[in-house]
Amino acid sequence: MFQFEELDQTTRRFMLQEFKTEESGTPYRSPRLSPRGRQAFPTLMEEAILSGNEETLARALSNRSYWNPYETYMRGGVTRQRKITPGKAAESLAITEFNTWYVRGLAKRLLEEGERVCQVYRAAPAWEPRGGVPSA
Repeated sequence: MFQFEELDQTTRRFMLQEFKTEESGTPYRSPRLSPRGRQAFPTLMEEAILSGNEETLARALSNRSYWNPYETYMRGGVTRQRKITPGKAAESLAITEFNTWYVRGLAKRLLEEGERVCQVYRAAPAWEPRGGVPSA
């Protein structure tokens, strides 16, 4: 679980404003999402912004019908396909999207509040936590 230190109702309000601004134009949609998933995504994202987090969004997105069965990719100039695992795809998209709107919303909030400095930190635990520096 990510540690969003400033995830309060004020930040959520700014997140929602930023999200709705994006939605009013040509919003990004993962090509891994099925037509049903692309249709459901804005509502699920908005619900997560209002009262959830990356984990609640991942659970909401894990519906198998929200995902295409396969994705096409290129490797070495050759077009290939691989199976999409809905749970992993949902987790990956949820982390990316929730974090995106958190950062955008928090940045907008800080600007509007006249803040001139902010501290950037890693919200997720490291995959492999590093130990102390070895002595020589």
